[in-house]
Amino acid sequence: MDERLRRVRTTASAGGDMVTVVCDGYGDLVEVRIDRAVFAEEDPGLLEDLIRAAVNQAASRGREQAREELRSLAGLPLPGLLDHLQSNEEVT
Repeated sequence: MDERLRRVRTTASAGGDMVTVVCDGYGDLVEVRIDRAVFAEEDPGLLEDLIRAAVNQAASRGREQAREELRSLAGLPLPGLLDHLQSNEEVT
């Protein structure tokens, strides 16, 4: 199961695709792409906000896919089984 969740990939972007990130089924960041146009803005706060928004969205999607994967294997959610995936989720 661990390897299956590591292979899950979810993608999210922010700022009209200025920042695109990919996370795995655990919500861990595995890839970041930044459009060069972001650097022309000369606003580091903008880049920070775009990265944060994209990472939070992709990580949330990855954890949701992981929960769905576990539900399909178990048939029904088992108490405590999905807690480690939900406890890391950030509120955006």
